[in-house]
Order: sequence, then C-alpha cells, then structure tokens
Amino acid sequence: MTACWARRASCWRSATRWQSGGYRRIDCGDGKRIGLDYVKQQGRKNEPVRQAWAERTHTGIELSYEELQLEPATFWLRMPVYRIVLENADALQPDIRQFLSENTKTCDGCRYCVQTDKTEQRPLAAIRVVDKPKCPYFPGFGMNWRRLSPGFSGRTLALLDALDRLLERIAA
Repeated sequence: MTACWARRASCWRSATRWQSGGYRRIDCGDGKRIGLDYVKQQGRKNEPVRQAWAERTHTGIELSYEELQLEPATFWLRMPVYRIVLENADALQPDIRQFLSENTKTCDGCRYCVQTDKTEQRPLAAIRVVDKPKCPYFPGFGMNWRRLSPGFSGRTLALLDALDRLLERIAA
C-alpha cells in the first residue's frame, strides 16, 4: 500500500514540475468526455488546444475518459511537428529513440502521404528511425495508451522532456 501512495506522490511531483516548466493545466469536458491536460505552446503560432490526436502546436499530455468507449480511460502524448521529431530522432538518447520507434506506425506503403501527387513521382514521406521507415502522419493515433505502469510512464515523460528540448533547440 505504501508503494502505491509513493507512486502517486511521484506522479503529483511530476505534474507540479510541468506547471513550473511552462505547462498549463486545462480541465475539460464536453458532455461525452472529460479530460485533464497539461500543455505547452510550441512555436510562434498561437492556435487553440485541440484533442491530443489532432494536436499541431502544443506538447504535453492528455488524460481522458469517455464513458461510451470499450476502454474509457486513455493517456495521450501530444506530439506536434512530428516529422521534425522523427527527422531528429538520432539526437535522442537510445532508449528514448527506441521507445519513439516502437510507438510510431511503421510505413506500410498506404500512399496517404502522396495521394495528391498526380505524377506518381513523389516518394513516400516515411522517415527511417532505428532502421525502420516510420510514418510522420497522425502521431496521436500511435501515441496513446490504455494501460500504464510506472516504468512506461517514465519513458513517456522522458520522451516529452526530450521533445521539449529538441523543439527549444530548433526554435533558437
């Protein structure tokens, strides 16, 4: 029982660390779902916060609960400018790069990325990460989980920290 409370206290310290690190907390509910978000604006364009799967300008996390889903609780990692993240994956620590690769869709040649190319000459948008071609589109569909453990949560937060450092370096 004590270990359980210690983990919760550790999570709370992480949440308060985010708030002091430029993240803001947003509580939301729209009648179908409720959520708790910690978000940080990235880039110059100030767009409204969206659901994590559709995110374009904010890093952070989203914890959501949708009563009508088979598995109603979901943890989302917000990943804007995903192409840039994948292109700079070699700059990440090996364990974080491996975690990113494991949770990113491997390109299956669906051709979504070149659907408007009438010449059929444009190459697929896949980016190699850990020797596999990864799809840079719709990271929200891969960066969400239904079950968490302390170790897994630590890796997601480490990826988020690395993402913030990478985007700050690129913006400078």
